Amino acid sequence: MRSIASSDNKRYIIGDLQGCYDSLEALLTKVGFREGHDHVYLLGDIINRGPQSLECLRWAAHTPNVTSVLGNHDLHLLAVATGNERHHKASDTLIPILQAPDRNLLLDWLRHRPLLIRLDDVNTTLVHAGIVPQWSLAQAQRMAKAIEQRLQADDWQAFVHHHLYGNEPAHESEADGEIGQLRYAINNFARMRLCQADGRLEFKHKLSPNQAPAGYAPWFSWPRVDESCGRILFGHWSTLSQDTHLAPHPNAVCLDSGCLWGKALTALCLETNEFTSIDCPQYAKPGKV
Repeated sequence: MRSIASSDNKRYIIGDLQGCYDSLEALLTKVGFREGHDHVYLLGDIINRGPQSLECLRWAAHTPNVTSVLGNHDLHLLAVATGNERHHKASDTLIPILQAPDRNLLLDWLRHRPLLIRLDDVNTTLVHAGIVPQWSLAQAQRMAKAIEQRLQADDWQAFVHHHLYGNEPAHESEADGEIGQLRYAINNFARMRLCQADGRLEFKHKLSPNQAPAGYAPWFSWPRVDESCGRILFGHWSTLSQDTHLAPHPNAVCLDSGCLWGKALTALCLETNEFTSIDCPQYAKPGKV
């Protein structure tokens, strides 16, 4: 077999897997992914609600050249693993991971994932949910690093167990100390869909942007403080793809195309700027999980 030059390698950005391993394999086959040569960037929510969460997590943790940001379901697994059972939902598919012999290895790999990835050569930033409009790239990177340091510390379980969940503060000006600032940032990176122009968050609405509460709009629709983030690639909001065909804004592209809901799993190749999608079986219904 001929050697493949580094200039021939491809980078694929893939949206939310949510435990749909068979669909991941089919998509990788379709794009011609070459393990050990090409690079996959996952936009978070590797696991949960789909039937093969353990397989997805093991693949991500053990396959060369696979990088992922943390999504809300990935953080949810860490919280449940610390004993935070009051947040464990009937629709979760986390038990195989929690009972796996390599559980601790997988959880350690997961908690060492970043909240934000910057690809300077293509002026692109990767996150799971978004970046509030009042943050520059430098501020977003600072906040992401602060969260990552807490998740990777020896006492990470106490931080996750006691401080991860909560809708408050809704605005960073209302943060009461470091924990409030970190929770606002986590909600920004991992949970946000709508906000106000100043970054005030809203979490109840999950459907079409056309139905947003008064004063709120998709985070990417507001003018940014600057353009230092470049193009932002994100997941988390599968209903966007119904109306916008994966391009809600020139500088913000959603790659969550609803794999779990029986729609599609999508990859974007950075070298060709081409989207590739496959149809997926339905494992859950929106509003029923």
